[in-house]
Amino acid sequence: MSAESLIVEPQIRVSRLAESALLLKLSGSWRLHSNLPYPMQVQKEILSELPIKRIAFDTDEINEWDTGLLTFLSAFIERCNQRHIGIDMGCLPTGVRQLLDLAFVRNATAIYSR
Repeated sequence: MSAESLIVEPQIRVSRLAESALLLKLSGSWRLHSNLPYPMQVQKEILSELPIKRIAFDTDEINEWDTGLLTFLSAFIERCNQRHIGIDMGCLPTGVRQLLDLAFVRNATAIYSR
């Protein structure tokens, strides 16, 4: 069995943390050449129910990532910012958080937080 046959497609499972908060559990291989989900479609699906004010992530089951994860998250976070949805990036891998910090201009009124 080759190493590539062990790579799991990227997946997102959504659970409700509170009435207005969601947890997105990311798993699998989040690499640029994987079959990554479209951020707009994910948002459309998860935000169609009750109003959401905050989204957190669980990335413990991501087995590998590259700029594919960063591309997905930066687009997703940007759309959340436009809808005034707070993003808790505290459970993202340290390298991902650092690179996203570079990608977004942070100021005192930033919607997302660590």
